Amino acid sequence: MSYNWPATPHRFAYFRDQESALSTRRNLRSLIEYLSKHTSARRIHLIGYSAGSRLAFEATYQIALRSNPKPRLGHLILISSDLDRSYFLQAIEDGLLDAVTDLTLYQSQTDSALAMSRFVFGRDRLGQVSDEAINASIFQSRLSEIGSLHIIDVTRAEEASAGNGHWYFRSSPWASSDLFLTLLTDRDPQARGLVRATGDEVWSFPPNYPQVLKHYRMSN
Repeated sequence: MSYNWPATPHRFAYFRDQESALSTRRNLRSLIEYLSKHTSARRIHLIGYSAGSRLAFEATYQIALRSNPKPRLGHLILISSDLDRSYFLQAIEDGLLDAVTDLTLYQSQTDSALAMSRFVFGRDRLGQVSDEAINASIFQSRLSEIGSLHIIDVTRAEEASAGNGHWYFRSSPWASSDLFLTLLTDRDPQARGLVRATGDEVWSFPPNYPQVLKHYRMSN
């Protein structure tokens, strides 16, 4: 199901669209609650891209702050998210993850749209891999003990930097494959073929990812 809100297909209207996204978060929350109550859906996955990630996040945040019973939310997946990192951490501390099965963040270092947003706001964006080692380390350490949160760096994924690097979930077959595997299999990043260095909290794509996927198909 595609949820749409009043937006303008023009790059200079992007920040106005951010505000219009917030104005409709209650409507999205109501839709999720309706689907959970009046359908037999076992879980309702929520995927937000770019400005839409703010809408998906805010609707989930509202649900997390409400009393039980909560809707049957499954995966919350935020792609190229323009959320402020500090605000995101506050929501985590408020119990955001109590409303979902898990949360996956896709980030990129070559996302020039988020680089421009960071320049405008002067603060790191959630979907951007920070080029400042200290800031990145602090952010990762705050999230290191959260098992239901997965951060995935698509910087080295095939075609992830195409165009302005902001629509990699469409331009990169690696990124889109991982997204579909998350929804279809419920497996964690390691079981989907992603890798991370010892002590690192961020997952990434190995250079031989196509071969890894081929092996995955043959063994399942």
